[in-house]
Amino acid sequence: MSTELYADILFLIDFSMDALTLYMTGRFTRSEMKTRRIALSAAYGGVFSVIITALSTERLQSLALGIVCSAVMTLLAFGRSGIKLFITRVSVLWSGGLLLGGIMTAVSSLGVTVEHGEVIRRESTARGV
Repeated sequence: MSTELYADILFLIDFSMDALTLYMTGRFTRSEMKTRRIALSAAYGGVFSVIITALSTERLQSLALGIVCSAVMTLLAFGRSGIKLFITRVSVLWSGGLLLGGIMTAVSSLGVTVEHGEVIRRESTARGV
């Protein structure tokens, strides 16, 4: 069984999630935010996501590269700062990304069951919806 993955769709999803997570990071850390910098940083994250997926790297390598990507995204979005604030921003970015990713996974799996390793989508019982 193979799965088709479209780079443009992956980029758009990752760009939007990164932009939202960067915005949340800026709000939580009371950082000055500029739309252009948030967009540039989210675009960097989207391109990185497509490249890392295409390379099919090992999990540990992906994690290490993800940490580097998060650091670069933080610098692109918020500029230089003290080390303590930088680490706080990167930590909030990761935490927000994990939380948002978990929420999106939970929402996307509504109406789906797995039986014997096979994904089965349940049809809505409500009519006219």
